[in-house]
Amino acid sequence: LLDIHREATAFFHEQLLRNPAAGHARDYMKSRGFGKEMAVSWAIGWMPDNPRVFLDWARSRKFTGRELVDTGIVKLKEDNDPRSGLFVRFQDRLMFPIRNEIGDVIAFSARKLRENKNSGKYINSPETAIFKKSRVFFGLDRAKKPILKEKAALLCEGQIDAICCHLAGFEHAIATCGTACTREHARLLKRYTGNVLVCYDADKAGLAAAEKAYRELVPEGLAVRVVEMPAGDDPDTYLKAHGEDAFRVLLENAKEFFDFKLERAKAIGSFNSAAGRAEALADCAEMLSLMTDFAARENQINIVATHLQTSTVALREAVAKAKLNPKKQYSDKAEVANVVAAPAVPTPLHRIAAYLCHLALTSAPAQRFLGEQFETLHEANRWIEGIPLLEAILGAAPDP
Repeated sequence: LLDIHREATAFFHEQLLRNPAAGHARDYMKSRGFGKEMAVSWAIGWMPDNPRVFLDWARSRKFTGRELVDTGIVKLKEDNDPRSGLFVRFQDRLMFPIRNEIGDVIAFSARKLRENKNSGKYINSPETAIFKKSRVFFGLDRAKKPILKEKAALLCEGQIDAICCHLAGFEHAIATCGTACTREHARLLKRYTGNVLVCYDADKAGLAAAEKAYRELVPEGLAVRVVEMPAGDDPDTYLKAHGEDAFRVLLENAKEFFDFKLERAKAIGSFNSAAGRAEALADCAEMLSLMTDFAARENQINIVATHLQTSTVALREAVAKAKLNPKKQYSDKAEVANVVAAPAVPTPLHRIAAYLCHLALTSAPAQRFLGEQFETLHEANRWIEGIPLLEAILGAAPDP
């Protein structure tokens, strides 16, 4: 599957750069301020409108129909009927490669170029054997080292925003891939940083998404701050209108999550009544109860109590009650619980891999160090049995 995705990426990219029929795709790129250099750097491509072009290319590369279906790029015209023929999932769309942590293309996000009310602006590859959207960040393969350098990840709402940030020098930017932030995303980020700057659109949906992200990130020990975008702006539009220095100021002035949340609530009059303040207190208490870092939670309790003009004692009591009666979280744990597990098969395990797994489970410093060597470990999978188990442990990041 990785081979097909790699070759398909090169095919789509060549179509964008060379095919005369892709003129409107190149024009769209220019209209967004993206030149050839960006397209080459990010391997952006174009899926032709005529599905035969892609299918003929795939046939010339000796890829079978079953292999193409397994990639998610195509699907059967009729489910469970291999004789029904193949339907190309993406047509006349810009193709953004989605890569795993080490840079392998594992899926695509496709942006429509012509108005079509029956189709979404973006269509992502379906989940496959190599692509689980709740475990992948767009751009993380490039952002890992900058995240370590900046000691924070800049979490954007979409891949265009993340790319624009990278082009402007903010290379610690990443984005989720067609899904809200999940607990698995949080565990993945925890391997690289303890801090997340949430930089979503300044609309109602963006604000709701920021709150959902908080609920998934904080239980894994991540500190969350929010970049306050002006109304109607996202990182792409803001950077184009105001430039890099102004955007850097926004990042430097990112607010603690509860400062951001409660200042917004106060601005729309949510605290004008006793009932409104009581509702805000209960909401904040429930969200504070998700924090696993005691010192950080105490600090945030002081911040929230000040905003709500209540005592820290009363707020701590509300937090304690919320911890005893937790709300259903946004995490995908419920989905996982509904999956019937297959009988476990013993994992072939080389003694070196076994020892590294032991270290990752029993030593926090060793776990962090091994997480930083993820690329080297992945390469070692070719000659040491058991590396996928070690990667799974590092991905889960259990508390030693």
